[in-house]
Amino acid sequence: MTVSNFDNTILVGGALASVTVNPLPVAQSIRATSASICSNSPTVISLASSVSGTTYLLQTNASLGVGTVFSRTNGTGAAVTFTNVFPKISTTYWVLATNATGCG
Repeated sequence: MTVSNFDNTILVGGALASVTVNPLPVAQSIRATSASICSNSPTVISLASSVSGTTYLLQTNASLGVGTVFSRTNGTGAAVTFTNVFPKISTTYWVLATNATGCG
């Protein structure tokens, strides 16, 4: 059996199979309007830009390795904002971006 990764094709036992490699969404930093607020006070969490066709999930509970989805929005090519964020305790947020091909 021969396996080759030339021009996104794989040769297995003499038969060719084409493989499409989809790009991951672009990684970027997230920002809060204020990193220090009073309990249950509002803040806005944002990304400077987005990619059309990409879904952005604002998540919490990073220490668990699996996030609790707080909010979701679709990319338009412009900035992404998550409004009405009212943390009661110090909380770490992160944004998971998943594109139409499922890469994320």
